[in-house]
Amino acid sequence: MPIIRIRAIHARHESASETRFPYAVAGRTTIALTALITVLALALTLGTPTSASAISRDQVLARGQVRVDAPVPYSQSRYYAGYRTDCSGYVSMAWSTKTSWSTRSFHLVSHRITTSQLKPGDALLKKGYHIRMFYGWVDAKHTQYVAYETSNGSYAGTRIHSIAEDLAYGYVPTRYNRITDSPKPLSVLQNGSFDVWSRSWSGAEQPVWWQSNESWRQTLVTHRKDTYRATRSSLRLTNPSDDPEEYTELSQSAPVVAGATYYLSSWAKTDSAPAGVELKLAYLNAAGEALVETSTSGDRARLNGSSFKRMAMLTAAPAGTVKALVTVRLAPSTTVDASGTIIPGTSVTLDEIVMTRPKVTVAIKTSSTAGRNNKRIVLSGAVTPAAAVGAPAVIYVQRPGTGWTKLATTRVYASGSAGAWKGSYTFNKRMRRGTYRFMTNVSGVPGYLGKTTGAVNVRLR
Repeated sequence: MPIIRIRAIHARHESASETRFPYAVAGRTTIALTALITVLALALTLGTPTSASAISRDQVLARGQVRVDAPVPYSQSRYYAGYRTDCSGYVSMAWSTKTSWSTRSFHLVSHRITTSQLKPGDALLKKGYHIRMFYGWVDAKHTQYVAYETSNGSYAGTRIHSIAEDLAYGYVPTRYNRITDSPKPLSVLQNGSFDVWSRSWSGAEQPVWWQSNESWRQTLVTHRKDTYRATRSSLRLTNPSDDPEEYTELSQSAPVVAGATYYLSSWAKTDSAPAGVELKLAYLNAAGEALVETSTSGDRARLNGSSFKRMAMLTAAPAGTVKALVTVRLAPSTTVDASGTIIPGTSVTLDEIVMTRPKVTVAIKTSSTAGRNNKRIVLSGAVTPAAAVGAPAVIYVQRPGTGWTKLATTRVYASGSAGAWKGSYTFNKRMRRGTYRFMTNVSGVPGYLGKTTGAVNVRLR
């Protein structure tokens, strides 16, 4: 039996029972040919792709986390929430396929994709052997990725793998037929809630996508599940030193858009030295040089040990910026216990570090608030930033007594130093009298969140 050493686990082949009889009742070891055909036919009828509904990528990841939090041990004969608790049952559960497929039958509800197409909620599948769910790339060069998976002798969890080694071993990038994309996340930072922790082959558990300056001799970051502001986890950052030159740092870099304004915030609490907690933001150019650096400290936010308080700043990325470096820096400190003994070290608990993406600004106005038969009204509005030029502007209408429907798609055009959009609507004699409402959405601007306007009303008399 081959062993995979990809910084994380020893994965085990599917057992003969799962490989040969993916729909067999748990505990059955032999099945007559006729009975097997009947069972397969029934399972295929109940488990066809049409029996499952569409599911978003965010929903898939949330469902995958359920087994991590439970936790539920691996088994090829037991079930949890209606799904088998082996590797393929786990992915079936995350995809909400309504039945437990096997690595030999996933082709009935999924299809092959390229490595470059992998997105959170997709999978890496080796037929007859193992399947793991793709969570995201660890590095910008896409050499390593984080996966949700379970294997023999383990609980479901997140683990780091080499994509090159997986592909060489026969894993195939795979996509569930009914998965849909989720909206762009609010934050440019990943894992700001510290819910995703993973272990490399020989290292300690670490929060994925965050880097700390600890050595193999130290553990400066700790996964906390006993206290958090949101979701289910937080991070404890520790500085065990009393040397004033020794700092502990936790950092992450992310691509940003030059000229845009970002809001950076972190929730924190500490029982010691709030002035030593610093939230820093540096905007970097293509060479990695800092163009602008700003910071705030825990004493300004009045941090304490009883509740989470927010540290925050609002800053614009200057021209030439390609990415931002977010750092939490913890200075050393000392405390004195009841006996008068000086104890070196300080710590802070962090949660929900968010750097909010900028939003497109889009306006809407109408050439008239009164509609008349065989008359046309003009709809228009300004759009910023200038990078929105060329982006689609989708116009919606709500006719009297109906819901919102798409009216037309136009493009943002250049207007001075920014952009603008324009559309029209013509009333005719067959139209119902009453109030017509219009709004528009502009999205697809790199680095920006889309924006939908409020509604403007036109009364057809």
